[in-house]
Amino acid sequence: MGTGQLLAVPRLSLCSGTTIDLSLLSFLSVTDFSNAFARINRSIPFAYEPALQPNADFLKAKLGDKVRLERFDEDGHALFVDDPVRFNRLVEQFVQSLPKQ
Repeated sequence: MGTGQLLAVPRLSLCSGTTIDLSLLSFLSVTDFSNAFARINRSIPFAYEPALQPNADFLKAKLGDKVRLERFDEDGHALFVDDPVRFNRLVEQFVQSLPKQ
């Protein structure tokens, strides 16, 4: 992922949910993540709402044990707002699993 693509993420956060979804889907559909997927060397969490089950299935098919799926059944697209305790716990567990330097 190039720097220009990374800079686009904050701009997306200012858009409505639908615009973000469409922009991200467009971005994902034209981007080949094979090299990035190959460099993943630990299990990463993917938190998602039920509507994103196809995305979760895609990641699981591509990454296998390198992705840990966390489905938030009762929440919408702002998981960190809808269930901050669970979301923060997920992030904390991931950060704690990283190698200490």
